[in-house]
Formats: sequence, structure tokens, C-alpha cells
Amino acid sequence: MTAVFRPHWTDNLPVLPPYALTYGGRTASIVQNLDLRDKKGGWLRIGVGRYSTAALSAGLDVIVRPLLGSSTGVHQYGVPWRQLTSSVSYSNQLVNNASNYAADAQSIAFDGQAYSVAFAHGDLLCFWGKTAIPASSGALSFASGVNMEIVRCSAGTSTPLIPDAPLNFSHNDNEYFTAADAWDLWLPGGFLYSLVFDTGAVTTTSAVFACMADINVYDYDEKATV
Repeated sequence: MTAVFRPHWTDNLPVLPPYALTYGGRTASIVQNLDLRDKKGGWLRIGVGRYSTAALSAGLDVIVRPLLGSSTGVHQYGVPWRQLTSSVSYSNQLVNNASNYAADAQSIAFDGQAYSVAFAHGDLLCFWGKTAIPASSGALSFASGVNMEIVRCSAGTSTPLIPDAPLNFSHNDNEYFTAADAWDLWLPGGFLYSLVFDTGAVTTTSAVFACMADINVYDYDEKATV
């Protein structure tokens, strides 16, 4: 008989549900799902869609830092544990299908916008789940079956777009998709973390960012005999 340790995970816990953030502002998310004090760790998934009608003056900063002990607002001194900065390029397109697209679609027709630059193979793109870009910061709401998601372009710098994997959600005619950034970040257990999306350096007045974050938590190991 051999003793083994089997990991137990909790997947796709929301840290920040999809949220629109306009230029010159910030939103912080300090929630229970970012509390890893009694966990072994977790994979934090961060996604940012970026909309603008001109090249961005600066990228959005994503800051992850541990908090002091069990506090919900006191930062550890020193530099942030990790700071990530999005790109300043932009690409705005509209889904073009009067019948809409169901989840698992693998080819998406689109229209180009007048204020857009071409995207290329390997670029990340954000489907906003919206047919209008929000004018102010706030949580994004969606029609049934529709949601924000980020995909990687395999082919289709002109219509149709071919993602490298099927879409996870439905997407409707005239829905926006734009350039995007995404990161995976391992957070060691034993800490309470804060996550900040900061657009304070952005002065491009047309800029709007779609932000979201989820975490896969490594809860514990279970000993078993096989």
C-alpha cells in the first residue's frame, strides 16, 4: 500500500466580475475569494479588454499586493508584489451576424470600425458582451447566455475571425470585440491579497477598459492509500 496526496481545487471563483473602467479612475477588489490565508495557493486569472478611438497614452496597471496580517486594508510596505501593464494599441470590431453566434462558435464574421487598427495572429481579443461601449465606470451586465470573454486570434485578420478554441459564450450581432491583455499569476497561500485595476496614467478620453479576474484556489491535499 502506498500513501498519496491528492490536491483539491475550487475552480473559477470570481474576484472581479466583468467591470467597465473609464480613463482616469480605479477600482479595487478585496474580497473573500482573494483570501488565501488558510489555502495552499491559487492561480489568479486576469483579463483586460481595451477600447479607444486613438492610441492610448498609457496602459492600465494591474497591481497585486499582500495585505498586512488579517487586515482588509493595510498594505505591506515596499513595492507591489506584482505590477502588470496593458498595451497601448487598440483594435475595435463589431460582430456581423444577424442570427447571432451560439457558444462553441469557431468562425466569427465582423465589420471593421473607422477607428481601428488591424489585429494579427496571436493577438488576444476581448468580446465585451455589449453592443455599446459604456460611457461610465460600472459592472457589466449581459443578456442571457452572453458574457465577456478573451480569445486568441489564430487566423482572420480580415473577416471572419478564427479563434484558436471555440467560444465559451454566445455573442450577438453588433457586439464589440477589441484588443485585450490577459495574465495568469500564481499566488502563494498564507496571505490576504488586494487586486487593483488602475487607469490613473491614462489621459486618452475615449479609453474604456473591460476588466475581470477569477481564481482557481488550491484548497488542500487529502491523504489516501492506494
